[in-house]
Amino acid sequence: MKTSIIKLVSALLLVIPWSLQSQDGNLFLGTATGGTVTFGDSLTVAGAQAGPSLSTGRFNTLYGARSGFSLTNGLYHAFFGYATGFNLTSTSDNVFIGNEAGWGNVSGTDNVNLGSHAGRLSTASDNVFIGKSAAENTTTGQDNTVIGSEAGFNQTTGGDNVFLGRQAGYLSTTGSYNVFIGGRSDDSDPYASAAVSAGYANVTGIYNTFVGAGAGRDCSTGSRNTLIGYVA
Repeated sequence: MKTSIIKLVSALLLVIPWSLQSQDGNLFLGTATGGTVTFGDSLTVAGAQAGPSLSTGRFNTLYGARSGFSLTNGLYHAFFGYATGFNLTSTSDNVFIGNEAGWGNVSGTDNVNLGSHAGRLSTASDNVFIGKSAAENTTTGQDNTVIGSEAGFNQTTGGDNVFLGRQAGYLSTTGSYNVFIGGRSDDSDPYASAAVSAGYANVTGIYNTFVGAGAGRDCSTGSRNTLIGYVA
């Protein structure tokens, strides 16, 4: 069996285009990886078409097909997963992990996006998005901390928000300086008491603090509110 596997792998390596390079502390593994690096070191690139545009850069790690696809240079990036950081061209210090995490970011810095589609459309900097589709539709909003599946899902330009919990701040679009803590408990009617996450329906409010499942469930545009407790 081991001999058969070795023969199969050897045969595939003869017919499938791929590259394995190691120079100046760089490692490139996969089809069309690493572009034409003229000046760079400590680059680790693995996956079909991962980092195909790289020409310079240092201390970048790209793992996954088409990860860092548009990256030409930059520092201290870590991309893991299919098409992570796909549109990023340069800058530094981004961590994108998960299918298409950080896909739309072109020039942002100091972001942490963990989860499939986390911060997928964000072009901003200094955001932390953790969870499946967390802040998926955020564009220019920055300095946000969004943790939870689909938390801040519809947020576009709002900044300085803290959303913690599944679908916390789900409908918020442009609101800023909000703190929504509390996730949905089930998938029933999204406006039914315990099924609502904190700040679920708040769209444009600012300076709100909602803590508890369903807190602020009826507040759509209000600002400067503090609501604490279950369905407060």
